[in-house]
Amino acid sequence: MGSYVVLGWTPLNGPPPDLTNEDWFDLDAFVYKHGAELNRTPTEADELSIRLRNEPSTEVWIERDPETGGIAGFVALHLGKKPMYRHAASLRIFVAPEYHGRGHGSKLIERALTWAKANGIKRVSATPYLDGNEQLDFFLKHGFEVEGRARAAVRTNGTLVDMALLARIL
Repeated sequence: MGSYVVLGWTPLNGPPPDLTNEDWFDLDAFVYKHGAELNRTPTEADELSIRLRNEPSTEVWIERDPETGGIAGFVALHLGKKPMYRHAASLRIFVAPEYHGRGHGSKLIERALTWAKANGIKRVSATPYLDGNEQLDFFLKHGFEVEGRARAAVRTNGTLVDMALLARIL
């Protein structure tokens, strides 16, 4: 049973919550440490940390390990900025490999989906890589449906990888 910390805010949920520097420091370190698993170079990991911190239309939650207090994973909702897209959000989730199978990812995704529904979001999309890992099954287990496939969409470790195009209507 970890704890959720709201790290981002938007005008949708009122004034910004009190954020601690420790939360941001821990998230930055987590993203940097797990950059390879996030398919990021060190520079790209830094850019992701900055984007998560500074993008006003992004909500971020972290899940902490109850034993160590360290971050087990995070989820981010990137909200539509233009009026025609404000009903939609895209979801990014990452749980460190050592925490797989312990329910951290399920807690994170359910927290993000609950927040999205409570804040008028009607559609949440995700684009997991189709590189033989369990990402697709995880999203399907949580009610996402396959809408398509983007072939050779990203390059990871020198290899072009397809991505699934998924969505969940709330």
